[in-house]
Amino acid sequence: MVNSELDVEPKIELLAKEQAMKQFRFVRIALAMVLFFTITSRAQTNEGRILGTVRDSSGGVVVGAKVTVTNTGKDVSRDLVTNGTGEYIAPSLEPCLYTVEAEAPGFKKTISSVVRVEVTNDIRIDLRLEPGTVSETVVVNEDAATLIDSTNATLGGSFGNKEITELPLQGR
Repeated sequence: MVNSELDVEPKIELLAKEQAMKQFRFVRIALAMVLFFTITSRAQTNEGRILGTVRDSSGGVVVGAKVTVTNTGKDVSRDLVTNGTGEYIAPSLEPCLYTVEAEAPGFKKTISSVVRVEVTNDIRIDLRLEPGTVSETVVVNEDAATLIDSTNATLGGSFGNKEITELPLQGR
């Protein structure tokens, strides 16, 4: 009887270790699934971005320029600063109409025309600052910015209710 009791104890320990390994494996798989679904759900967003480069009149980049992106519908602004390559990015913008303005010491303030940000679109607005005083303002008309998305090769757009209701239905 003593031998059979000794044989049972290692089996119980082995079963306990196997059970612990199964639980650990389950936790790892569950964590991997949560991480996967978190990453893929962030790719589906209803926001857009405005990005661009601020240059001076000779084509050189302007580092440290103040860029202000304004939601014209809500009159809410977001201030940004250009990086070491003169670039700025305004992420997480809700679909709406925006203006972009840039200013730096020794340059005139430059304001873009109104641009429409749509869902998951990147709108590129490159601004050129001209030498002068800050009290002077240059307004840039960028109608082509709403027509051409130079940051993405994907074709897309938005439809209004009128366009959707006027679509032909097959089988009527």
